[in-house]
Amino acid sequence: MVDGKRLEPSPKPLTLRDRHPGALRRGVPRPRNAGAADERKYRLLQGYKRAGDILIQNALADLYDRDSLIFPAIFNYRHLLSCI
Repeated sequence: MVDGKRLEPSPKPLTLRDRHPGALRRGVPRPRNAGAADERKYRLLQGYKRAGDILIQNALADLYDRDSLIFPAIFNYRHLLSCI
């Protein structure tokens, strides 16, 4: 009891299969159409580039962080190129 109210049991949480029947194949979510896959790839590429750019900006702004941020930035740029 909370504040004099009786708590009701929560319903069973929905799984991906319950929300989108047929969306799973071998346990891996699939995009619903080709446009979703293209947008996902675009966002992935933009994310790697933006993360690399932000890390480089921070590395240039702070001498202390320069040595520790260069490798994560290179990692992001390398993944950007490998996904193209």
